[in-house]
Amino acid sequence: MNDGLHFLCQITDLPEKTFAVAEFSLQEELSELFTLSLTLVSKRADIDLESLLLQSVKFRVVFNGVEQRQVSGIIAQAVLGDTHTHRTIYYLTVRPALWRMNLNQDSRIYHRQSVPEILKSLLKKHYILADSQLNEFHYTREYVTQNPSYRLTHRANTDPRVEGQETLFSIFESYGRFQKDAEAKPFVQRRQQAVQNQRQAGSGQSNCFKLMPGKIFDLNEHPIDAMNTRWQIVTIHHYGKCPQALQEASGGSGSYLHNEFSFISGYQDWRALYRYKPLADGDEVATVVGPAGEEIYVNEDGCIRIHFHWDRYDKADENASCWIRFAQGWNGSGYGFMAVPRIGQEVIVSYLNGDIDRPIVTGCTYNGLNRPPLDLPAEKTRTTFKTRTHKGDGFNELRFEDAKDQEEIYLHGQRDLTAHIQHDTYWHIEHDHKQRIDNNRYSEIRADDHRKIIGSGKYSTDGDVSHRITGSQHLQTGEALVAESGQETHLKSGGKIVLEAASEITLKIGGHFIRLTPGGILTSPNLLVGQGAAGAGRGLSLQLPEGVEPLPDVKSPKSPVKPICAVQAQQEANWIIDNQEDA
Repeated sequence: MNDGLHFLCQITDLPEKTFAVAEFSLQEELSELFTLSLTLVSKRADIDLESLLLQSVKFRVVFNGVEQRQVSGIIAQAVLGDTHTHRTIYYLTVRPALWRMNLNQDSRIYHRQSVPEILKSLLKKHYILADSQLNEFHYTREYVTQNPSYRLTHRANTDPRVEGQETLFSIFESYGRFQKDAEAKPFVQRRQQAVQNQRQAGSGQSNCFKLMPGKIFDLNEHPIDAMNTRWQIVTIHHYGKCPQALQEASGGSGSYLHNEFSFISGYQDWRALYRYKPLADGDEVATVVGPAGEEIYVNEDGCIRIHFHWDRYDKADENASCWIRFAQGWNGSGYGFMAVPRIGQEVIVSYLNGDIDRPIVTGCTYNGLNRPPLDLPAEKTRTTFKTRTHKGDGFNELRFEDAKDQEEIYLHGQRDLTAHIQHDTYWHIEHDHKQRIDNNRYSEIRADDHRKIIGSGKYSTDGDVSHRITGSQHLQTGEALVAESGQETHLKSGGKIVLEAASEITLKIGGHFIRLTPGGILTSPNLLVGQGAAGAGRGLSLQLPEGVEPLPDVKSPKSPVKPICAVQAQQEANWIIDNQEDA
């Protein structure tokens, strides 16, 4: 047993000599999981194949009593072969313990962790021991998603699609995954090194089982001096056979082992070839989230937080996912459309260039909990933009009715309506204009006021009217000027009062009168003309109106706007019109 070449296989729950190795094949490669295929012979024909799955295996190659190398893994597949008189053949496929992670499927989000930290937590979760020997700095990533459509352990080792340069050729890809150059530079370098892997490469054969991917060896006594240098194994395929294990079917042959391998220069860093990041399957739906007690949660850039329905690990609060942008209908620097989705709303999430780590909210959807603001399908002809009062029961709404002969623009304000027009406002109402104000109205005109009524004017005031004119008042009627006072009429002039009539002026008190005509002055009978005191009037008691202050902090647009609209306010409306020169 101590002499010659021997292949040994030990399975955890079985005695050491349960199996003899008749043949094996071991395929290894840098940045890949190895595959060990074993053809085993046993005197037992009753071994339960299902019990072998995921059992630990130790495969050893021993030469003249000295162990050359040991390969450890778990059984991924077990197959029962032919059964002969004294032996049964079994075929086992052995993979590394890390392969077990392929049997799991999960979706989760990692927050503010680097790739090594993510891998460490995953390996710990699956009870896999790993040796970490990282020499380079790894940046913390704000947001990384593990998706069931592919394995995070694979994509965590991929490089970004960034521009790389070579002496004679260039590789350019327009889409990059990094917002900061400092984070992207290491990946650019690795991408370039991966392209140069085959710059100096070769292949060979040997019977040395100690060779493995990453192993560096020195080649000597090669007829070409340039080959006598240091090399590094990249891939290797071991194959061994022990015919003695088959006993009568051995044909008298002895055990042998050989391998075929590829290698590169031992003085260069090998990098895994670039693997494009798998694309997201498509759009998803999620729920807008935020702190408890809040209805709206947004940052200074207009980003929101969402919680995916498949996320079993994060709470549906302000720490879920990451800050995610929301697509608006129109935007620019300091202008555009802005409507922030609120906590509890269902939104549609898309992914930029299919990158699962670059989500963007592209819209909102109604569902069984969030119902539309219209009674559908009865109100299908209506188009509305309706909001809800923050932490209240009110709402604002702009609604359009397009039913034939019922067309309407409806505006509802829960509280105030403020409009700032920096040039002209033009209203053309082809039918009636009705306005009702349940409280006070204040109006201030800084220049002239022009009004023209083609028909009649009717005015009613239940209280007092104060009217002050700093200049002159001119009043002209086409027929008669009739005024009636319930108690007193008092006219007072600082200079003179002139009453002029073409035919007659009459002063009448009770049964007495004085009438002035072009022919003379006529009086009533028994008119007494004597001495006495002058009568006194009530006197002027003028109340001046309150002015209207300009709107504070109004940002002026670069060009004048002339809107035409119909408005209705529930409580108060302020309108400011500035008289500016035409541009």
